[in-house]
Order: sequence, then structure tokens, then C-alpha cells
Amino acid sequence: MFFRSLSFAFAVGAPLLVDPAEGFAAKVHYLTASMPQELADWTSCDETLWNEFPPGSKKDLLRFVESDMKEFATNRVASIRDILPFVHEAGDGKSGDPFIYDNWDKGMTAWENNNVQVKLAAKLEAKQRLKEERAEKRKIEAAKKAAEEAAAANEEEDFQ
Repeated sequence: MFFRSLSFAFAVGAPLLVDPAEGFAAKVHYLTASMPQELADWTSCDETLWNEFPPGSKKDLLRFVESDMKEFATNRVASIRDILPFVHEAGDGKSGDPFIYDNWDKGMTAWENNNVQVKLAAKLEAKQRLKEERAEKRKIEAAKKAAEEAAAANEEEDFQ
């Protein structure tokens, strides 16, 4: 079960599963961590955008910054920026709001469905283009064959 906040989870007495290797403090750190300056330098990310990121993405981005993995961080932020318009549509339609699990879940589903539609449209477009190219090729070959037959008929007339 997912909770919107740790305080709510504590209030209802939910058992919190904590990785013993990281401990509870590490989990809270990922939820409340401020954005590293390196991330702002690498990706033009700001605090408003950072606050919209889900906790798992924040954890990954903090790890990427600590490991100096600029390319991974850049790709992750680009992916999240692609997803956020769909998250905003699932929510109240405006950016800058803090992370809300339900909006993120709906937005991710919409983003994935959109990607499927885009890939399908590209595939259909490629098939149509190939079909047109083959038709054009057949047309050229037919014209070439007709020209060869006409040339052969002219040679027969000239021969007689």
C-alpha cells in the first residue's frame, strides 16, 4: 500500500518496510532531499521541477550526482520532463505542484499509451511510405518495359 506522506503512514499505524542496509533515515532523506547544484548545472533543473519528481527518481538522481554520472542524470530528467505534461493533465493541469502518487500513476499510464500510439503511427507511416515506393518502382519498371517494347517494334519496322 502506498501512502501520500510518512506522517500519514505513522498516523494510521502502518508498518513501514525499511531496508536495513539503508535504514529509515536514508528513506526520509530521499523524500526530503534538496536538489543538488550539479543537477541544476547539468540539466537546467530547478527546485519547482525537482519537487514534482517521484521519490524513486530523486533517489536515482542523487545517486547519479554522487557517482558523477552526468549522462544518466540528463536522460532521467529528460524522461521525467516528457512525462510531466501527462501528469499535469491527470491532476489539476498546472505545473509546480509537489509529487502526488495518483496523478503520477495516471500520467505515467497516459504517457505510456501515448508512446504506443506514436510508435504505431510511425510504423503505419513507414508501411505506407514503403507501399508508395513499391508502387512508384512498379510504375517506372512498367514504363521502362513499354519503352523497350516500343523500341523493339520500331526496330522491326526499320528492318522490314
